[in-house]
Amino acid sequence: MSALATPEVPTEQIAGVDSAPGRLPLRVLALCVLVFLLAWLPRLYWGFWTDEAGTFWMVCKGWREALSRTATWPGQSITYSLLDSFFVSAGHWKEPLLRVPSVLAIVVAAWQFKRVAELVMDRTAGWLAVVPFVCAPEIVNFGTSARPYALALAASLASFRYLLEWQESRDQKTAAKYLIASVLTLHLHYLFGFIFVIQAAYLVFCQLRGRRISLGLPLATAILLPASMLPLLGVLRSSAHQAESFAHAVRPTLLQLLQACFPPAVLLGMGLGLLLLFVSARKPYWRRTPLRPEFAFLIATWMTLGPIVFFAVAHLTQQSVFATRYLLFAFPAFVLLVVWVISGLERPEWRFLILMAIFAGTVLHPGNLLLIFRDSPASWREPLRLIASQSEREAPPVFVASGLVESGSLRWAEADPATSRLFAALTAYPLRNRTIPLPYQFDEHVKNFIRENHLADYKSGQRCFLLAASGSELGSWMSSYMAQIGFHAVTHQLNDFVVIQFRRD
Repeated sequence: MSALATPEVPTEQIAGVDSAPGRLPLRVLALCVLVFLLAWLPRLYWGFWTDEAGTFWMVCKGWREALSRTATWPGQSITYSLLDSFFVSAGHWKEPLLRVPSVLAIVVAAWQFKRVAELVMDRTAGWLAVVPFVCAPEIVNFGTSARPYALALAASLASFRYLLEWQESRDQKTAAKYLIASVLTLHLHYLFGFIFVIQAAYLVFCQLRGRRISLGLPLATAILLPASMLPLLGVLRSSAHQAESFAHAVRPTLLQLLQACFPPAVLLGMGLGLLLLFVSARKPYWRRTPLRPEFAFLIATWMTLGPIVFFAVAHLTQQSVFATRYLLFAFPAFVLLVVWVISGLERPEWRFLILMAIFAGTVLHPGNLLLIFRDSPASWREPLRLIASQSEREAPPVFVASGLVESGSLRWAEADPATSRLFAALTAYPLRNRTIPLPYQFDEHVKNFIRENHLADYKSGQRCFLLAASGSELGSWMSSYMAQIGFHAVTHQLNDFVVIQFRRD
């Protein structure tokens, strides 16, 4: 049902409106190709950051070992590990190949989201939703990351789509598709299971509005989802034991809550487009697109409930999982709000102008372009390559601080960095040097470990390295301590890391 108003519009303008929908898909697809080339493709060759290195560690030995390792170290879903184990490679294609499932997942997610927009608004809204979705920094980031968030997002959008379609058709095949998508959502990322709270609230609202809701599918979902998790009880218990890694996270601010509900990059792009339209167009006309109350409630709840609940949990308990990646399931609702605003514009060329402005404000933003065509700030590849390049003739020992926050409580001193999950980056980018483990946190235990167990072994040597986070106190303390025993430090700052080479004077 179209809600565009065209009163007293000249005949030639009506012709333009009628013909534009046929051109819109081609224009949108052309923009998507540009987004992929400018924003997605360069990132596929970035080095692995800490969590991606963990993915590589889990899947690099094949699917059987991936199941075992993921069950022991529940850093991601077993379903995702199993899938990604078929995309492992060595050499130049290692990074992009491991990220292929996420890229494909966003393609699926964009199509599912298009269908959701069409169901919530009208057929023209579907293509309007695709551009802001694929341009958004959140989608670009996690769509090019070897992590399960993009896949969980795709499954969650399929779950919403088939729920809405089932409400209209009551078709058993659609119900089966909904159940499959819902189980996949939960198994790809446990926190994305929050979408079922949103869906339940939506169905209750529909019932209160007098729209009859069959209880068959909700009851089947309530039974099937918990039952599907029974084989993973051991993994869930292990994950709960490691929950203390979230206990010391910085609590989110109100500004971060607002940014989670209203992502600023797309919002500013839309604002830029509306400003350009106001300046350039003659008598720009906007008419509110009719939206059924239950769909307005769905958008509002989908967009805000998750961030608000996660924000409250972070402030009322010792645990904090308030992060963009865990709240990615809420982002599509904001895009639906953007599409609702765009679809109210009278002329198709005005709507496409807003899409172009969002593309320019996100993908073509100078800051984003400068970031994309550089190495990732969080990549382990560059600091490890630096150490390898300066160890060609000899292989001096390397003190390596783990990138995992929880490493301080996981027997780090007994780990072999060349093979341990705590130092997964060394599996992805191995060194021939002897590596000495250190935890992420720096405290007196670390000082004593260095003094008593290892540093004395290298007093007679000529060189050693330290690799740590650039903001860690470990670098300054170790530089001072090494100076006391006759070494001077040569420091290399590499984005989020520091590499310090200690040489004998």
